[in-house]
Amino acid sequence: MNDSSLYSVLSDATSSSIPDWGMAAIDARRKRSAERVAALAFRRQRWIESNRYFYASLARLLRHLVGTGQRVLVLRSETGELLRAVQPSVGVGMEISGQMIEAARQTNPQFRYLEGFPDGADFKTLFQATERFDHIIVNQVNDLVQVEALLENISPLCERHTRV
Repeated sequence: MNDSSLYSVLSDATSSSIPDWGMAAIDARRKRSAERVAALAFRRQRWIESNRYFYASLARLLRHLVGTGQRVLVLRSETGELLRAVQPSVGVGMEISGQMIEAARQTNPQFRYLEGFPDGADFKTLFQATERFDHIIVNQVNDLVQVEALLENISPLCERHTRV
């Protein structure tokens, strides 16, 4: 393949079908992220199990920072392993893919799972008006697009002592 045909392939892949900016670009990125997570959903637990040392260390750290018996929300909860690690009194996980939520329910069915983007406009509709958490763990921050929107979204779920 010569340079001109490579350029043609690259320009076709980045054509106007993928917006460059604005809400359309954010929505397109979210869609790609959700598709990527969905494709990995049922393999994620196997990955965690094959990397036991890392995940056991992470669990010990979270138990130290969060403690047990707390009300915990994990944004991008994957298969629920972080929730299980902190042994919450109330555990809620949020994921961007229904397939990942299904994998989480198979692995850790004792928790409640919600589907949505932590920085999305519909985030607040997923929670009860009186719902509050002692700890909010933000996992997989690389998929966040609007950090300010995330902070605005989680604000109603916090009390004075809530740690993010």
